[in-house]
Amino acid sequence: MPSLESREFWVIFDTSTRPEYYRDVHNLLALPKGAVMRYEYRDKYLSERALRLAVDTAAAPTKVLLIYGQKPGFHRGDDNAKAKAPAKELEWVCTRFGTMREIPATNGANFFFDFSVEAYPKLDQVALLKILAPLIEQSETPWDKWVAVSDDLSAYNDLNRGDEEKNWEVIVDRISETQMQFHGDSFWRLKPTSSAAKAKLVTEIETIGDTQQVRQVSSRYELFPDDVSTFEALSYSPAGRPSTQPSRVLKVQLDAGGPLVLDGPSSVDLRQYTARTLKFRAKRSDDEDIATRLVQFKTLSDQTAWPDGPNFELVFQVSQHRPAVIPPPTDSKPLETAAQAPVVKAGAQPEPAARTADLQPPTAKPQSPEGAADRPTPWNVLQAAIKAVPAVRFALGVVGLTAAAAIGASFFQSFASAVVGTVVVFVLAVLLFLFSRVTQAAKGLVMWPAMVLTWSLTLIFVISLGLTVSTVFFAYPMPYPNLVHQFQPTRRASITAVVKDKSTDTPIAGAVITLQTPDGTRKGFTDAEGMAVVAGVAIGEGSVAGTVSAAGYQDSTTGFDPSDPAKNYIVLLNRLTEAPFSPPRPLEKRQRPTTRTNISTASEEQRPTAPAKVSAAANMNGTWQILVSGDINNVRVRNGTFQFQAQGNGEILASANFVLDDIKVRLTGTATAVGSQVFLKFEANNDAGGSWSGRGNFSLETSARMSGRIQPKSGGDVPLTLTKIPQ
Repeated sequence: MPSLESREFWVIFDTSTRPEYYRDVHNLLALPKGAVMRYEYRDKYLSERALRLAVDTAAAPTKVLLIYGQKPGFHRGDDNAKAKAPAKELEWVCTRFGTMREIPATNGANFFFDFSVEAYPKLDQVALLKILAPLIEQSETPWDKWVAVSDDLSAYNDLNRGDEEKNWEVIVDRISETQMQFHGDSFWRLKPTSSAAKAKLVTEIETIGDTQQVRQVSSRYELFPDDVSTFEALSYSPAGRPSTQPSRVLKVQLDAGGPLVLDGPSSVDLRQYTARTLKFRAKRSDDEDIATRLVQFKTLSDQTAWPDGPNFELVFQVSQHRPAVIPPPTDSKPLETAAQAPVVKAGAQPEPAARTADLQPPTAKPQSPEGAADRPTPWNVLQAAIKAVPAVRFALGVVGLTAAAAIGASFFQSFASAVVGTVVVFVLAVLLFLFSRVTQAAKGLVMWPAMVLTWSLTLIFVISLGLTVSTVFFAYPMPYPNLVHQFQPTRRASITAVVKDKSTDTPIAGAVITLQTPDGTRKGFTDAEGMAVVAGVAIGEGSVAGTVSAAGYQDSTTGFDPSDPAKNYIVLLNRLTEAPFSPPRPLEKRQRPTTRTNISTASEEQRPTAPAKVSAAANMNGTWQILVSGDINNVRVRNGTFQFQAQGNGEILASANFVLDDIKVRLTGTATAVGSQVFLKFEANNDAGGSWSGRGNFSLETSARMSGRIQPKSGGDVPLTLTKIPQ
């Protein structure tokens, strides 16, 4: 397999709907780190990208992520057709990381994957769904494909966190829940606890005709006499098994009388989270110089057709002789290895022994000015190194490029600027070298296209170098920092502010903070404590202008610096100046007209009246439908309702069911109403296993319509609009 780092990684699925595959998940979770497993799949179960990499393994990645998928409520032994369901409805659990060791060439419809098991992933459903979403969209998950390739290395790294012990326990708890088919099974794993318990890879080679190819990669534990290899058996067995059922036991089996013995009992009772040490010791033996022994680890229980625990074998190799440690040579003549020693044919006389004079070290040559090249100066040593190992010159080139980038970083005060310029010059230089070599080797009509390419690239090289110098020193056609900024991702931060009444120092609820950012306007609304969070503000050069407004207060304009997200801003607002109160003058007594007219009434009807302010407390009760307009595929919140029910103490109970980012969400909490503003605190969970605490706020536009925002698990705010359903 290639050693170069790749952003891609294998995604291999388990569904375990048949007895022969059911134990794979158990063994995957139980095998010690470094042990090798083999999975086999037909070509039709590989995604298009996976199939290409399986055939041409030169570019294949080495990272592996194992994922188990199951339809909720499916039980082992059910008809296989009942297990099938759309990928979005399956329960997904990431089970283990691995390293792909070999994909042996088969020249057939079946593909073998030899991978060593590594750490246990963190059960982060958000990161897992980021990996699964594009695979589900492209139908590269069961029941269509079982082997796929992903390039979301960021999500892969998010899974590769946390404590290994805790991650394993969380995975076991998740996979043994009541709706999963592994419910009621026993789970245990082996953890190596000594240096002699580290697995070593063994590559099996077979010869087909005149060629050799890898047949399989496996693992074994190599021991020498008196070596001790220890493992810790960590167990988890679900509680509540009836006393009439036999207890489950981990049984360790190996041949007696051999060079490998087990110190201690050969069986371990599987209980809740217990740990037992298994110690294997190598003995001296006169019968076999190198002995290979299989040690079987088996879960004994009352099950027959369907296993309910791990069952696998580990290979131990006991060698009676340790490899000799060869001391370094003491003279100028290198020692001969066994492969270099001369072979004496039968019946032939051996070569005469070397003369004593030949074994003496050579006499040192007298130094002279003409022999200065033989002096051990740094330059001479470097020249000798290049002559002995030509690849040293390429290493020197890498060092030179690194030094150029470092100098550029210090000169331009930007490492990214230095890297961009260095990479461009390097790529052009390499292409120029390649085309020049082609020109030298070309003859006849082929020479002219090669020359055109060479001179064209030379022209591009000169123009690029000239533009780089012009951009750096004369800021034409654009300043160099602006050019580099185009290749850098936009960094974003959240701004937190508290809005208060300047005269009373009390928080103001329902205030609006409007920020004018380079990529648009962003708003935040204060809650009952006067706090607002404006998320997703781009970090640029300097601060952004913001306007803070609230009903009954004068607007305030201030600057906010997104480059310092830890800073909490306090904004004080002044109340609007009210017009002085003037009592109405008493009406003059006048004679009432004898004839009544409707002039006074008409003037009253024509007098404008202020719009009535909608009270949230009086209009919240009932069911509110999520309003969706526009392209349904671009709406994050849809297909759901909110229910509000006011209580006698002024508190409002809230609950909701809706779809957020294509995942069903359930929400419960309480709300408070301040005028036409509603502030919500809630607890939520989704069908992907996630749960979180969040806040939301709404503003009643009419008695039957309100709009606002809620916080999803991923952070930030999601806008939504609600319309009241008539009772």
